[in-house]
Amino acid sequence: MNDKEILEEKKWEPRIVAFFCTWCTYTAADLAGVSRLRHAPNARIIRVMCSGRIDPQFVLDAFARGADGVLIGGCHPGDCHYMEGNTKALRRVRALQRLLRDMGVHEDRFRLEWISASEGEKVKTVINDMVERIRVLGPLSLPAHCAQWDAEVGSLERAIAAEQKQADGDAGVQIPSSPPAAVGAGQTQGSSSLPQHHSGAKPKIALYWCASCGGCEESVVDLAEGIIGLLATIDIVFWPVAMDFKKSDVEKLGDGEIFASLINGAVRTSEQEEMAHLLRRKSRIVLAYGSCAHLGGIPGLANQFNRDDILRYVYEGSPSTVNEEKTRPLVTTQRDTHTLTIPAFHSQVRTLNQVIPVDYYLPGCPPVPRLLAAGLAQLLSDNPPPRGSVLAPDTALCDTCPRKDTKPADLQFTSFSRPHQINIDPAMCFLAQGVVCMGPGTRGGCEAQCINGNMPCSGCFGPPSNVKDQGAKILAAIFSSLKAKDEKGIDEAAGTVPDPIGTFYRYGLPGSLLRRKTMETHTKG
Repeated sequence: MNDKEILEEKKWEPRIVAFFCTWCTYTAADLAGVSRLRHAPNARIIRVMCSGRIDPQFVLDAFARGADGVLIGGCHPGDCHYMEGNTKALRRVRALQRLLRDMGVHEDRFRLEWISASEGEKVKTVINDMVERIRVLGPLSLPAHCAQWDAEVGSLERAIAAEQKQADGDAGVQIPSSPPAAVGAGQTQGSSSLPQHHSGAKPKIALYWCASCGGCEESVVDLAEGIIGLLATIDIVFWPVAMDFKKSDVEKLGDGEIFASLINGAVRTSEQEEMAHLLRRKSRIVLAYGSCAHLGGIPGLANQFNRDDILRYVYEGSPSTVNEEKTRPLVTTQRDTHTLTIPAFHSQVRTLNQVIPVDYYLPGCPPVPRLLAAGLAQLLSDNPPPRGSVLAPDTALCDTCPRKDTKPADLQFTSFSRPHQINIDPAMCFLAQGVVCMGPGTRGGCEAQCINGNMPCSGCFGPPSNVKDQGAKILAAIFSSLKAKDEKGIDEAAGTVPDPIGTFYRYGLPGSLLRRKTMETHTKG
């Protein structure tokens, strides 16, 4: 359903989520009501103790749940009940406005206003103005853009549950009554466990890659001599990267005959999607292996561009391309009496759990061998972890960082440097040196390999379970600590992070709250 159909069918009206400070703007909204100052009913007001309490995750979550605009109202500078809460809000908002602009969200959809308790008239004016501006833009419709795929995954989950219940019931194996709904990448859900392998034969394991670099395949080999002991306990029935297996080998297996499939890589093409569905049907357990399957990974950065722009650049516009006829690959081509078919290139990159139900996640780019060995041991045990678990420590990397003792209690940034721009002290916290490090919002368990190599964390292990959007969380943590207090100084400091999406969502754009650039066609003026 496109935006025009939404407008016609549902008689669309703008939906605005408004976060108002209880001491000033919320009181002003009360005053507007008492004074019978009428404003558009499109704003849903949420009272918070301070505008500085508003996490950027709240804003992105509002958009992801269907808001067409988000309004933040706080006390005027100098009047904050908590001294500098509104200054922190301003820093976060300016950084988030830049990020949203890069994500294609029109600047009129997100707004910060200073409104004192006595300015009821301003509440009316601001809300009415924002409603009219968004009415011109039309619906943002983020949930509608994702609903079809999410519904497909939900339908598949129910079918798998029914099939497994019947198969395992016949075998006398107890299984959960139903699988959990698909969850956001990096999140955990449910407490039920999957059926484990109890027969005398070695459990069958499959490994497959989708859109990935091959590093996850190498991580299996990195088990070194440990792989010998592993092969004594499992039977690898599909691993086309390493051995001569064919799709037909999987098709011949019975549904649920594979104990566990370790699928790495994001999903971009029809072939990858087809193999993911096939392995899901044949497997009792599916494990999203590595950052690309877990979060979308580096391939997910392509969600900043639409499909046609990518194909145009690759086949027509790149410096090394000579293609005067502007030929593009076709999914099907007729040659004499034969029809040739190649995989279709989908409109966006998706995480594995946006395509099929996923039972467990093993993060990392690539996962470290220790976690792989421990994860397989857990799955093969009689007491596996709860379904939906991320098989890595649920703590921030900063908690185990070898440099944590050098992190100041009160960081104050004036600018940010990229690793190649300064001589990094190998013993000092990266943030203390003004280098963006994703450690505060990234799950530990990676053995601090990047840190030990004198490089900052880039976030490949994804967020811990208490973080909903990894990029927004890091943005809040870093920009709250800027020294600047005015818009000009804040913007100058924010400008020293030249690529916010590539910095804060390097591994997690498809699994984030917004998933991809919105490609809005409206521009201001």
